[in-house]
Amino acid sequence: MNAYILTGGKSRRMGQDKSLMKLGELTFAEFLYNNLETQFDSVTLIGKKQTHPHLPFARDNQEIQCALNGLATALNHSNTPWNFIISVDMPLVSAGLISSLKDNINDEVNSVVPTLDGKSFPTCAWYHKSMESIFVEAIEHEKYKLLYHVKRNAPKMVNAEKFRKDLLNVNTPTDYLLLKKFMI
Repeated sequence: MNAYILTGGKSRRMGQDKSLMKLGELTFAEFLYNNLETQFDSVTLIGKKQTHPHLPFARDNQEIQCALNGLATALNHSNTPWNFIISVDMPLVSAGLISSLKDNINDEVNSVVPTLDGKSFPTCAWYHKSMESIFVEAIEHEKYKLLYHVKRNAPKMVNAEKFRKDLLNVNTPTDYLLLKKFMI
């Protein structure tokens, strides 16, 4: 099985490319890549530009900036039925969460998405390759709300309460401080 890291580019709130933000001596992308490469056959960064030339990279298939584009690109590059896709700004994801989500894969679902406190995390989820055509069609129709398309296509939503820390999404300077606190 494959894993893909959505790099996303420069963040308005953080004022920089989150894939280049540091967690200790490593960038977010390097930290996440090192974590995932022990669990998957291959790990590839997805984005607009290659900021880590030493890591496998695939350029977004389209120029638009949205999560759907990254997911469609990842699934387009995949050669496996199921793929783990995660945003680079969620560097604390653990093997436990990934495995817990994977345990919910079956023939009845097209995605397995963690939930916490009523919120879904579709950029930290397992996706079946069949979702590629759904994401591409959504982009073609300029319907960019990722969760809308996930929920319409046989998702399995999994309570991830015991993996609360894993789902820290670094979107603000306050989130970044909390991340550093978790790393102490």
